[in-house]
Parts: sequence; C-alpha cells; structure tokens
Amino acid sequence: MVRLNLTNPATQNILVQAGAGGLARIQALGSQSIMAGGNISVLGGSGTGMTAAIQSTGSSQNIGNTYIYSNDATNNVIVQGGSGSGSSAKIAAYSGQSIDAGQNITVTGGATGAFAEVTTAFGSQTIGNLNSSYNYDQTDLVSLTGGSAAGAYANMTTIGNQTVRSSRNVTLAGGNGAGSGALLQGGSGQTLTAYGNLSVAAGTVSDAELRQTSGAAQNLSVGGSISVTNAAGATAGIVSGGSQTISAADALVMVSSPVAGARAEISANGTQTINLQGGAGANDKASLTVLNHSASSGSLAQVKATGNQTISMPFAKAGIMQVGDTASLGAALVASSADQTLVVGELLVQGGASAAATSKILAGTATTGTMTISALTGPIQVLGGAAGSAAIDPLYLFMTTNGAILVQAGNAATATALITAGNIDMAATNGNITVTGGTVAGATAGILATGTLNAYASGNLAFIPNAGGATMTAGAATGNNIFLGGNCIGCAGGLFGNFNISTGLLPVVPLGLVPGSVLVLDSISLLDPTAGDIVALLDDLDILYGLLAMTEEGEITVDPLRRRLPKCY
Repeated sequence: MVRLNLTNPATQNILVQAGAGGLARIQALGSQSIMAGGNISVLGGSGTGMTAAIQSTGSSQNIGNTYIYSNDATNNVIVQGGSGSGSSAKIAAYSGQSIDAGQNITVTGGATGAFAEVTTAFGSQTIGNLNSSYNYDQTDLVSLTGGSAAGAYANMTTIGNQTVRSSRNVTLAGGNGAGSGALLQGGSGQTLTAYGNLSVAAGTVSDAELRQTSGAAQNLSVGGSISVTNAAGATAGIVSGGSQTISAADALVMVSSPVAGARAEISANGTQTINLQGGAGANDKASLTVLNHSASSGSLAQVKATGNQTISMPFAKAGIMQVGDTASLGAALVASSADQTLVVGELLVQGGASAAATSKILAGTATTGTMTISALTGPIQVLGGAAGSAAIDPLYLFMTTNGAILVQAGNAATATALITAGNIDMAATNGNITVTGGTVAGATAGILATGTLNAYASGNLAFIPNAGGATMTAGAATGNNIFLGGNCIGCAGGLFGNFNISTGLLPVVPLGLVPGSVLVLDSISLLDPTAGDIVALLDDLDILYGLLAMTEEGEITVDPLRRRLPKCY
C-alpha cells in the first residue's frame, strides 16, 4: 500500500507500509526524488515476508531533501522492520543516494528476519545534514537499532564513500538475537560528524559497529562523548580498514559481555589519531577509559592501531587516560604496532580482580617502535590488582610526567607491575619515582631496560620490596644515569646494573614556562621555578615535542627532527 497525505500544495506525509498479505513499493529504474514536509516512513508488514521499500534499481535517489524548493528537509525518515517474520523494510539505491531529515533518521529492525536497512550498491551515501548556511533544519538524530529477534538487523551501508551528519547524536544499538546487530559501514571512505554524542552499543548476542571496510580513511568528529560498550554481545566497535582520525570530548571503551571472545574496540589498520578535547564546562576534562569487566574467555577491550598511534589532550582540559580498573575481569589494551605518542593529563594502568585481567600499553615490534608519554598534570601509575597484572612495554620508552611515577604490584603472584623496554628515558618533574613490590612472593614490581636506562625525579627514587620484590634494572654496561632532587632510598637492594647516581639536583623544568605558554627550544637546562608546569614543550612554531633524554648534567635534550609530535589544540 502506498498512501500520500496531502496538505495544501506540499506533500505532508509519505507512508510505504506492507500489510498482512501485501507488499509495498515506491520503485524506479532510473533516478527518483521522494520529498515530504512531514514524515517519510517505510514499514514492514505484519504478515510473513511482507516487505516494504523505496528503491531505485538502476540509478540514484534523493530521500527527504527539499532544498530545491527552499523548504526544510522532511521531518523524519523512518525505516522499520515489521512484526511478521521476514517482513523487512529498506531504502535502497543502485548508484548513490542522499537521506535527509530536519529531525530524526531512524532505522529499526523488527521480528525474526525483519531487518531494516539503508543501502547503496555503488556510489556514495549521504545521511543527514548540518546545513546551517541557509538556516534550514539540521538533522537531530541518526539512529540504528536492531530488532527483537534473530536476523532483525539495522544497517546503513555502501561500498562507496559514506557521510553521516547530525546536529545532536548518532546511536548504534544491537538488538536481541543473533544477526540483529546495528551496522554503519562505508567502503571507499567514511566521515561522521555529530555535534552531540556517538554511542555504539552491542545488544544481546548481537553486534554494533561503525566500520570502514577498505584501506581508505575513517574520520569522526564528535562534539560530545564517544562510548563503545558491549554488555551482552560479541562485538562493539569503531573499526577502520585504513587510517583513523577521531576527535571527541572524551571516550569510553568497555566490554562486560558473557559471550566468549567478546570485545569492545576502537581500532585502525593503519595510523590512528585520537584527539580528546574535553567538554564545555570548566571541570569537563578530556579522558580515555578502556575497561574489561567480562569474565568470558578471550574477552578484550582495546584501542589499537597497526600504524603510528597518537592519543592527545590539550593542557587546559587534560584528564586521565585509564587502562583497566580494580574490578576488571579480562584484558584491557592500548597498543600500536609502530610508534605511539600519548599526551594526557595523567596515566593509570591498573590490573584487575582476576589473573586474566591484564592491563597493558604496548608499542612497536621486536625490532622497531618508540613510545613517548607526556603526563601534563598528574602522575603515571602502573598498578597490579588483586590478581591482574599491569604493564607498559614498548621497544623504546621516553616518558615524562609533571607528577610522580608509581610502579606497584598487587596481591597475588600474577599481579605484577612492570615497565619494560629496550632503552628507557623517564622523568618525574614533580614527585618521586617509587617501585613497590606486592604482598606475596612473585608479585614483582620492576622497571627494566635491556639497554640503557636514564631516570630523573624531583623527589626520591624509592624501592619498597615487600614480599614480591621491587627492582630497577639496566642491561647496558654504561650510559645509565639517575638524577634526583631527593635521595635514593633502598637502592642497594633495588638497583641492578651500573648506574651513575646524582642526588640533590634542581628540577628539570624550562625557564619561565607556565601552563599554556610557548617556549623556543634554543636551550633547556636545570632551573628552579615552582614545580608543576607543563613538560611537553612547544617551539616557536607551536609544535609539540616530548622528552628525549637527559645529559649527564641532568639537562633535557630534544631532537626536533626526530621527536616531533602532533600539536594539541
């Protein structure tokens, strides 16, 4: 049944609805435009196999865009699977399409096999609008929700380029049953802009994914929060087959599903850049949280890239980056197979409640890869849990914080806390470096460099072995230096290797540098301003650099040709 409800000269609502015993179609071989001042609805029927569709089988189509007549877009575009088994609903085009609404675009699955989809076989696909130039209504919401039974998926897909735009939120929610997931998928590129939040939530035994399939770029710009959560499904993810660039106020990646191998992830098969800006409020700090509360075998929460990975926060809004928590039951990971740069407020790597609850930050391979960490406003902590371990493990590590560095094992032999690398250069400009063993034998806390190890602390370097043991080890025979503003406490039993130790030094902080200021990197030496200023340095071109190493006199050395990091905004 096709019904057109007309009010004055303009079409008000267009309803394409299958029934108990009949199909419904608006179909063209060539291109077509479907416009309405009210709603455009495509609804599956109540009978078995009673499908509904708006489709162009041989060309492109425009749904809801009425700007050619100087009108606002259609109010709502609704695609919904029916209550009958297999009674699907779809908007489909052969060679590209645009779906526009001034309010909401919703795609919702129905009963068993009653899927809902917006699909483009070839060409590009554009969903929603942010057309503010001519004062037209902007799309408020783009929503994909799986249905109530198996096979009732909700998809928006194309093998071409996909653009999704919303002035408020974009939500993907899996349904109830296998194959009742939610999928937003581009082929030759994917761009999403949402002024509000982006939510990707798996359902019950169903997935939810925002996915770019090819090696092309995925670009996401979100004004609010990003959440990727999996409470009961197999996978919740933001996944790119190529590079990935993400901007948001903050991000949460969390899995708690009982499904074997369950995961929640933000991942890229290429370079990955995540800029977390914080919210509009004074206390709305940027943050990245990666948690695994799933006890299922093989479960994983991760942020991962096969190429270079950069996660950054601006100084004024820099909050915590947290991998794992004390309640974790499975593995949590932030990893790059190449170089990794983390510019955050503070860093916490926390082992969990079970031996499977390992929390790690990894970078590189056995032969290449550098990790650079700048904690701008707080400490760096690597903490074993009740039974889970915590680790930072690159090939080369350059790490500096405006707080303290704490490496502390937990309460079981499996709850180790380790920082390991080939070469390590680390600095705590406003606190101690403390290595604390766990409460039982085997709960080791350690900082281990198979090559050289250089460490600076404005306070003390302290080893508290307890039952588990606490150590700092350098494998290189020479070139290992420890510079301290305070003292070396417990070093006789904690240090392994040949170290040059200097105590009673002044803090390593550039002259006159205050939070948010800019410094030309002509010379940086030991000075004595008040502690707590920014340690990720800016040059005269506003380019951010990280700590490279320290000389035997305790000076910071910077290589501007090799250690250039992305600028923070």
